[in-house]
Amino acid sequence: MVKIDFAIITAIAIERQAVCKAFQMTAEDRVRKDERTYWQKDLQLEDKEFYKIVVTQLPDQANVDAALVVNKTIDDWNPGAVLMVGIAGAAKEGVELGDLVLGREVCYYGRGKETVDGTLPEPKYYSADTTLWDRVISLLPWDSSIPSERPDGKDDRPKTHCGVIASSEKVIANADIRDEIAANNRKIAAIEMEGYGVSAATFKQYRPVRCLVIRAISDLADTSKNDEWQPYAAAVAAEFTKHFLLDKPLESQKEEKTSSLPELRHSTLYKYYNPVKRAIIHGQLIPFLGEEINLCDRPTENYEWQPDSSYPPSDSDLVDYLAKNFGTPLIESEIKCPYEELVKKEGAVKLGANEAFTCPLFANQRLVGERKELPYLSKYTESEIKCPYEELCKKEQAGKLDTNEAFTCPLFANQRLVGERKELPYLSKYVDIIFGSLGLYTELHEIFAKEYRSNQAHEFFAQLPCTMQQKGYPLPYQLIVTTNYDDTLERAFKAIKPPQPFDLVSYIAKGENRGKFLHQPYVGETVVIESPNTYDQFPLGKYPVILKLYGAVDRTTGQEDNFVITEDHYMDYLDKLNIPISLVDLMRNNHILFLGFDLSKWKNRFIFRRIWQNRPLDKCKSWVVREKPGNFEKEIWQKSQVDIIEIPSESSLGEYITEVNKLVQAI
Repeated sequence: MVKIDFAIITAIAIERQAVCKAFQMTAEDRVRKDERTYWQKDLQLEDKEFYKIVVTQLPDQANVDAALVVNKTIDDWNPGAVLMVGIAGAAKEGVELGDLVLGREVCYYGRGKETVDGTLPEPKYYSADTTLWDRVISLLPWDSSIPSERPDGKDDRPKTHCGVIASSEKVIANADIRDEIAANNRKIAAIEMEGYGVSAATFKQYRPVRCLVIRAISDLADTSKNDEWQPYAAAVAAEFTKHFLLDKPLESQKEEKTSSLPELRHSTLYKYYNPVKRAIIHGQLIPFLGEEINLCDRPTENYEWQPDSSYPPSDSDLVDYLAKNFGTPLIESEIKCPYEELVKKEGAVKLGANEAFTCPLFANQRLVGERKELPYLSKYTESEIKCPYEELCKKEQAGKLDTNEAFTCPLFANQRLVGERKELPYLSKYVDIIFGSLGLYTELHEIFAKEYRSNQAHEFFAQLPCTMQQKGYPLPYQLIVTTNYDDTLERAFKAIKPPQPFDLVSYIAKGENRGKFLHQPYVGETVVIESPNTYDQFPLGKYPVILKLYGAVDRTTGQEDNFVITEDHYMDYLDKLNIPISLVDLMRNNHILFLGFDLSKWKNRFIFRRIWQNRPLDKCKSWVVREKPGNFEKEIWQKSQVDIIEIPSESSLGEYITEVNKLVQAI
């Protein structure tokens, strides 16, 4: 959470407007948090120091509303101090219109006991914070201009009075009642309606927050009371508050330049970091998270995913797990590529001088496993992909092997699985056939219902809306898209303090609503989206929508689990998919940041094409962060006009997020 130094509370619009004018806050500085609107800006001090300030206005006058708003403000911002700034009525002679009153104490005069003999007052007092009081009475003379004319036309400067401010729920416009209130304490200098609520709320926090009440006199609390002096008095209180803060009453913040930024600017990737930052600032980013986002932050050496792992699984993890635990042909056939070790050594740049290596099966290693599928080969003819066993395969299939040509493919004993050994739709379909859909869904539920550890990518995007809004910027993204089944991202949104609100929209893969999307609002009833072309109930601009393209886990009973995972599911997906058009429009009209999204997989190419319909993403510049994409995948991204940010390993994805976060924090 951004450190806020001072929260300024105002009761009515004229007070808030005067404060915003004094601190040069505009409509662009507005920040919305739940039901409250704030204005947030830095007050620049000397020597590159500054205070971060928020301002808010009560929904109604009086102490109850004041206490509620202060509690909400402290919960939202955790400020170092709270100032109540505004207008009040004079309580005694010598305190004149336009004068300033500083509250040494705030007295709630409405407490008491009613008896047959009359009212027995039982006033309640709260003192100003000791440090703030010391600083405010030690100020140098205040001579700055006041941007409002005195209604009496005089050139008099406001006098400053230090004393008690009386507070209750009544507007006082009767001299007799005013004098009766003041008679309870000779030091009462002003009467108002909110100072007690503000003071009580700050004092009664688990860790009390510093508080000071600053008022300027707009009436005499008698029958002459009117609004004539309110603009001038509000300006006096606001300008004095600015004068007070410019004197640095509390420790200020200093501008810091993170040491990594100079190096970052010289990085070859900086040209990609900075445009992403700009998209975040303007609220025009759509994060698009693929299954490899789950590889972020996890150990890279000697790590094998298991259901009891702390990290959520990727597609390849699920394939390996299903293969080992359900006796699929992958394991029974002991599939082994004879060139696997050389491929690994080449990938790790550990080939010996005599081991110059080009895979004889695939010039593009990303196409391993796809050589027997015509759509892949026809898409990628330049690599002259050739299997050294192709002729023997053909002869075997035709029953024409010579007696000396007894042949078993050393790559795959089950030729039907050539090209499919690392594809989740095929493996999950095998489990579905052998063990039934109930067996498959039961296993998947146990995997995805676990509370996995969130990684820094999940946490960065969960915290980003609050971070940017606290800096005075709009919501950085209205939509975040994921192809993952687990709910690690959603739980990251719920885990931060305060939790980040979001709506969840997920695909329905089974039952009578198959092919539709389910909308689970942050507040309200869950809705099946019947008319995706007209549905408009998303909180766009208020807080993010998480769109789960391939379904979601039902953490409660598992009855509402929805997973697009087998071949059949994807066939239905092709036929029935209807993403709400308002969300599609967002994806087509904003900058997309693809993270861990692998377009060498046909299922991802399908959803990519379905959304963008073979159109280049040239309206808004977009980026993909990938670990060593193959030539085939590169060509697809380049044809789509998506810039490729190539990183050396999965661990570098976390480093990329770290650097983007540094740029965001430095805004």
